[in-house]
Amino acid sequence: MFKLRYWLLVSVLLLVAAGCGGESKDETLPTRFVPPTSAETAVAGLTPDLPPTWTPEASPTALPPRPTQTIAERPTATLVILPSLTPTPEGFVPTRKPGPTATRTVIAPIDVTDETFEDEVLKSDLPVLVVFCASWFGPCKSMDPLINQIARDYRGRLRVVKIDNEQNATTAKTYEVESIPTLLIFKDGEVDQRIEGSPSNTELRQTINLAL
Repeated sequence: MFKLRYWLLVSVLLLVAAGCGGESKDETLPTRFVPPTSAETAVAGLTPDLPPTWTPEASPTALPPRPTQTIAERPTATLVILPSLTPTPEGFVPTRKPGPTATRTVIAPIDVTDETFEDEVLKSDLPVLVVFCASWFGPCKSMDPLINQIARDYRGRLRVVKIDNEQNATTAKTYEVESIPTLLIFKDGEVDQRIEGSPSNTELRQTINLAL
């Protein structure tokens, strides 16, 4: 009796096992990426863009390396400096920055007095044009542009000085200057040429050239 029950239990277990275990689950493992070969790519009409040092056979599970660029192959950028703009009624216009200020040497007659007349005129190595005048007198003031031009044109060959006739009466009396303007040209400490009144440009230059 005991043996019969044992075999019945074994039979039931076998039937249950056969019914439950007939179907087996097929677990699909994740696949890894396999790059296509050159032949497969050619069949698909694509051009492989892979470095020549990488092949699928050599490393089938690794991704192809990224192409590298050298410094010479990299695109270069150009720096463009735009001028600053200033708003105007017509629009924006470029603003030009002021450049360095040019220095200009001004050549003008020297003012002398009774005390400096000897050093500036009589002891000069160059011929000296002495203009006796007065700052308030019209003909003397109108002659200033010509005297300034003479000082620039004859620079290095002729000295040009001015002396106020009223404030330096001693020098005016010494050289018998009785009217203004009066122009004297000194050479080696002595009077070489004399002009009384306002000369023209041509007359003054001709007189100076005689003394040089």
